[in-house]
Amino acid sequence: MNRKSILTYHFKNGSSIATTIETDSLGIYRHKHTENIVRAEFNYFDESYRQIFVADLSEILYITSEPVS
Repeated sequence: MNRKSILTYHFKNGSSIATTIETDSLGIYRHKHTENIVRAEFNYFDESYRQIFVADLSEILYITSEPVS
């Protein structure tokens, strides 16, 4: 089983940000009326993969998570 995945935030302006996470740690929370993403939680696979960024979640078009072999 893969323990590592690439998590990518895809923004409405066409840009994206990716980081490496533990595969089973991803939780995405949506507003119950609007379905907009309000929070994404995950564990980094390794501290060396940690990236700090600030993003306006209303600007996220979608999020993908792809297993890494």
